[in-house]
Amino acid sequence: MWLYGPDSDKESLLRRAVSRIETIVRPVIAQNPESITSRIFLKVVSCAYLAANWGHRIKNARVQAYTLRKALHAARDRFTPLYAHRHDYEQVAEWFHEEGFQVVERVGWRLMPSANQDNFRRNTGVRGRRGRGG
Repeated sequence: MWLYGPDSDKESLLRRAVSRIETIVRPVIAQNPESITSRIFLKVVSCAYLAANWGHRIKNARVQAYTLRKALHAARDRFTPLYAHRHDYEQVAEWFHEEGFQVVERVGWRLMPSANQDNFRRNTGVRGRRGRGG
């Protein structure tokens, strides 16, 4: 299971600024994502996602290129849910244990394909097993 990590939006000034904008704008957009204002905002953000993707691809050519459709999907994913929670490994591991998982482990971001490692590095990955009978 991969979840947004608690520090994923704190590692740079740009990420902190986008996070602050997100906390202000998301509740408004989530109430009416099809309004003209929301649609314009999401299109503008999509252009920012395209630019960021271009920059990531310069650093790592294996990063998948965004189309406008994928960029819009990313913008909607970030700004249209009413709630967005971030969790650390300890919180998620506790959930696994509460549900009867005996073996719970952190999933290392270095195990992910190199083109996606930066995204996984900022988030929380957890894997669990219930044991032989589960």
